[in-house]
Parts: sequence; C-alpha cells; structure tokens
Amino acid sequence: GGPACPAPGVDTRGPISLGEVVKRALCHDPRTRQAWAESRLQAARLGVARAAYLPTLTASLSEARSGQTVSQGGASTRTDAGTRSTRLDLGWNLFDFGQREASVESARQPTTTRTRFTTTARTGWRSRCRSTTSWPTTSKP
Repeated sequence: GGPACPAPGVDTRGPISLGEVVKRALCHDPRTRQAWAESRLQAARLGVARAAYLPTLTASLSEARSGQTVSQGGASTRTDAGTRSTRLDLGWNLFDFGQREASVESARQPTTTRTRFTTTARTGWRSRCRSTTSWPTTSKP
C-alpha cells in the first residue's frame, strides 16, 4: 500500500517535510507512483539475488492409508495398512564460481531508479506548487 493522501484543501503554504513532499507527489503524480513502484521492484529483485547466499531448507510429510475387506462364506476380514514418511533436506551452495555475486551485481545496476524517482517527485511536485512555495532544503548551521 501507498501513503494516505492528504485531504483536499490542506494548507500547502510554508515549509513542509521531505516525507510530506514525497507523499503528495505519490498521491498526485502518476509518473512519481510509477517511479516509486519501479524502485520497490528493484529493491525486491536485489533481495531475491541476495537470498541465493542463504541455505535452503525443504521439509515434506506424506501419509498413505489402504484397506481391504475379504469375505469368504459368511465371515469377512478387514485389513488396514498405513505408511508415513517425513523428509528434511538442508542445502547450501558454497561454490558457484561467481554466479551469485554476478546476480547481486546485476540487481544493483539500476540504482538510477532511486535517482529517477527523486527527480520525478521533485519535478512533479514543483510543477504543482505555487511559485511562492519552495522545495525544502536542509541547511547547515
């Protein structure tokens, strides 16, 4: 989910925080929402690539039952059988000749997505702001 959009008619004069600027840009500019979604997708891809360094654990449990009734003359005999099996596998790829590192590096490449998001948010918000509203900046004391 995204941020809650401010109610219409909220006073936009005066300085606002960077977080508020981002929230408003996400609410009002589809290009900013797209850049935000691409940035989150890129972070997820990086997480998946990094997960290749972790061990894997697989567990399975199976159970089977069977029954048979044999009738001879007036008597019948019922035979039931059941089997249960469990399995637990732990795997850890120690050597892959650089494949995992290449995957992580490939997932890191589009770091320009974050820069593009910031630029899109600034551009979109500036175009919607009144000429008297300025982009919040940090000043050094």
